[in-house]
Amino acid sequence: MIRYGWLVLFLAACTEPSYTSGHLRCASSGRACPDSFFCAEGRCWRDGTDLASVPVVDSGVADLPAIDLAGVTTPDLSTRADLAVGPDMRLPSTTCGTVGVKLCDPFETLGSRWASTTNAGCSVAIDPGRSYRGGTSAHFHCNTLSAAAAETGVTILSMDQLPVSGTLYARVWGYLGAGFPASMNQMINFSNAAGDGMSYSMEQGHPVNDDYTSPKQFSTSTMTTIPTGRWVCFQIQIDQSASSGAVKLFLDGADVTDVDFTAAATPSLTQLYLGLDWFNTPASFPASDLWLDELILDDKPVTCDE
Repeated sequence: MIRYGWLVLFLAACTEPSYTSGHLRCASSGRACPDSFFCAEGRCWRDGTDLASVPVVDSGVADLPAIDLAGVTTPDLSTRADLAVGPDMRLPSTTCGTVGVKLCDPFETLGSRWASTTNAGCSVAIDPGRSYRGGTSAHFHCNTLSAAAAETGVTILSMDQLPVSGTLYARVWGYLGAGFPASMNQMINFSNAAGDGMSYSMEQGHPVNDDYTSPKQFSTSTMTTIPTGRWVCFQIQIDQSASSGAVKLFLDGADVTDVDFTAAATPSLTQLYLGLDWFNTPASFPASDLWLDELILDDKPVTCDE
């Protein structure tokens, strides 16, 4: 019995060889190396081996002879589960149904709360090709302008849940296309019926705090740059408890402190405009694209994670 057991172990070892990285010479014909090995410098190395980090050491172990792997077969994996498609890597579903705020719009549609204002050469549409969360976003686009215009663009307007008493908090995810124009764009713009208000704007690639209610205040950040080519979290906080109050901007959750106002004119804001609202556009104006997703309005602080 002892001899028989030894023979079984011996045969098992023979049918399941174990190769050491770098000790087996590459075969000159057929398959050069066993599965999970590659041939380099005449030897078989285990997949993932960095040859540059392998020290040159004489181990004293004799080289294993090259073996012809032409007749060796591996298990047929064609009947295994399809591994080409892994876990669903799409962005998760919108959180708008779970955050418990006054307004949350995932821009799956441009619903009845929105009215659009579109200048020639500009458009807005729901885009299934890009989103921060969920399946779609609002895509604002303007073509190249060949003549100067005092103001152009495309915006959507809503009065839903406005005005907000106390402090107004707004958050939206934005994606600026590459080559975004340097001119001033009022991306998140709150106003009243008289045309007074304030906006989260951008100019020369920097956040702008624009309070256009008399006495007007305007401040462009010199410390913070708005990234393009990725989703960015934009937040604005407006104190509505009196005729004046603090107005703060945030980018990716960080306070843009060099543009914060501590005592800005803050009328009761009843209208919200989103999109491309260019001001004093030059004669040569490149095409522009902005995507917005998951807008939140509330009377308590909101975060980028919501």
